[in-house]
Amino acid sequence: MSYHAQPQLPPDATAASHLRYQVAQELAQLCPPSLGHEIVLTGSTSRGFSDDLSDIEQVFYVETLPPADERDQWLHGIHATNIIHDGEAIEDGSSWSTFHFHDIWVEAGWQPLSKHEENLHAILAGEIIDHDHLKLAATIAHAIPLHSKGFLARWQQELAHYPEALPAKIIHAAIQFWAFPHILETRWILIHRNERDALAGRLLRDAHNVLRILFALNRQWEPDWKWIEHVTRDLAIKPEQLAERIHLIFSSPTPEQSVATAQMLMYDTLLLIPPQLALAPYVVSQACIAIQESLRMHHIDYP
Repeated sequence: MSYHAQPQLPPDATAASHLRYQVAQELAQLCPPSLGHEIVLTGSTSRGFSDDLSDIEQVFYVETLPPADERDQWLHGIHATNIIHDGEAIEDGSSWSTFHFHDIWVEAGWQPLSKHEENLHAILAGEIIDHDHLKLAATIAHAIPLHSKGFLARWQQELAHYPEALPAKIIHAAIQFWAFPHILETRWILIHRNERDALAGRLLRDAHNVLRILFALNRQWEPDWKWIEHVTRDLAIKPEQLAERIHLIFSSPTPEQSVATAQMLMYDTLLLIPPQLALAPYVVSQACIAIQESLRMHHIDYP
């Protein structure tokens, strides 16, 4: 049995989200069964905070990955333009096409159901801790069905159970290098050398690790790191003014202020970690000491 879902956007969804939802529904209705066994809407549209510059992201799950020429024939038949196909399937087994439809860019992925479920089962088993693979869980948890045989509902039900051992693993991976004073000092050295691009990369990594810790503490699947204000809004456990402080890391008038802002946010985040969620509690305490010392060496007394 299959069904076309009724509108399920969040109550506060933007007008741009509603427009993109309608376009995604039209694509799903035009899609032949061989190209879409289960079709879901993902990305900022499914979460309701698309703007007028947003694209549409949707995934077409199939029994067997269709060749590019079959997808190309369908897309030309529905008058899509600017069509570009991936040359080969990527690591997760999906193959993507980008095109223009009703004056909106669309990123459409095709993936075998068996490969997708294999990826989800590895995440649910707590075997996956790297962000690029783990964010699949958040993508599916917030997806909206467009044409479904019930697969998405089952996946979301499974993802409602966050693996018990996963937070400690993610937290340990995120903070393990913060305990080394010389690694923290690297940020200040890069300022002295005027290596702004290298500094930006390290500050970005620090900000992302803060976010990874917080999503793990809240037992929420970590999303793609876009729309920070929106995706962190409902986190119950977080430092004050989280989104504003992350923005300040990359908008401060001086690099010294950027590093100080990042390290103070790192410190406040570490204070939220309960002992039972630290694989090695001494690493948390050592990281706090190392961050305080890093700030004091540069004439910042915190807290």
